[in-house]
Amino acid sequence: MPWVRVIPAEEAEHDLKHAYEQVGIEQGSIGQPFDGLTTNGPTLLKLMEFSHAVRFGPSALSRLQREMVATYVSALNHCLF
Repeated sequence: MPWVRVIPAEEAEHDLKHAYEQVGIEQGSIGQPFDGLTTNGPTLLKLMEFSHAVRFGPSALSRLQREMVATYVSALNHCLF
């Protein structure tokens, strides 16, 4: 549980509301590791854009290879994301 206030979709306004809309969340929160930035909508949007570019943009690695790397690193770090 984060110590930072997490603003759920039901309370989101302006940039944060737009961020939730972009990922299709109407209720609840955006999830780890983004929850900590729900008090800063513009930064959250930029991080989401960067994350999307890294995960789905042009790359020498295939989507499957990138998912395998992400899964392996998450397991090493005992991370649920």
